Amino acid sequence: MEEIIKSKQIACKKCDRILRIMKVFSLLFFFCILSMSAENVYPQQKELSLDLRNVTITKAISEIEKTSDYVFLITDEAQLELNKRTSVRANKESIQNILETILKGTDLGYSVVERQVSIYKDTDSKASEKPVTVTEEIAQQKKSITGRVTDNEGVPIIGANIVEVGTTNGTVTDVDGNFSLSVEEGATIRISYIGYIEQTVNTSGNNTFHIVLLEDTKALDELVVIGYGTRQRKSITGAVDQVNAEMFEDRPVSNALQALQGASANLIIQQKNMNPNDN
Repeated sequence: MEEIIKSKQIACKKCDRILRIMKVFSLLFFFCILSMSAENVYPQQKELSLDLRNVTITKAISEIEKTSDYVFLITDEAQLELNKRTSVRANKESIQNILETILKGTDLGYSVVERQVSIYKDTDSKASEKPVTVTEEIAQQKKSITGRVTDNEGVPIIGANIVEVGTTNGTVTDVDGNFSLSVEEGATIRISYIGYIEQTVNTSGNNTFHIVLLEDTKALDELVVIGYGTRQRKSITGAVDQVNAEMFEDRPVSNALQALQGASANLIIQQKNMNPNDN
């Protein structure tokens, strides 16, 4: 009986020793896990201090690598931006805040994964910013002008052509002679209408214009031969073409009608036979 009790006591002591050993190993394993976790999150939580004035981005990155465990990976597209100068003054700040300051005013982006910092060309931000800049520049160069075109008696001229000189930008007047047009700053506009003298107006310093077109009396009073008499040009509603004496020189023809053949694109002469009375 005594031997049985002694054997049980010995077995209990062995169990206690095994439990103590297991507790020690468990504690050591737990501390190892904590140590590894702390090592992984360290770079994310470490605060840096920097004081750099008017240095290149390359120099700033080099200083960060010297004073921390961070390693930088830079793409080929981003290399051209690294010669830009920057300044940073940080006192125990995160790597993200420092990178935001260093890369401000560039097209570069970054990502931080544990100890590794990647610098790359941020094409998305560049593409979204450029159209806005171009649109703003165009809006600053353009201005809107308005005006009214009348004759010398104050009657509005309908359908007068308003064209920005040197461009195809233009418009026409409405039933009241009014027009509106967007032009470059300091542009010159040309106003024209059939039977009136053409005018050019400089828009510098003004946005509203009242333009009076004068009748081209010289053109309207010309006599036009129409084949069955003569009329003044201003009373003719059809197309009018002019043929001068120079067109008849050195033409091997026997009569005037043959000389007119081909002299005007709007003139067609049909000759049935050699008798001029049958043309």
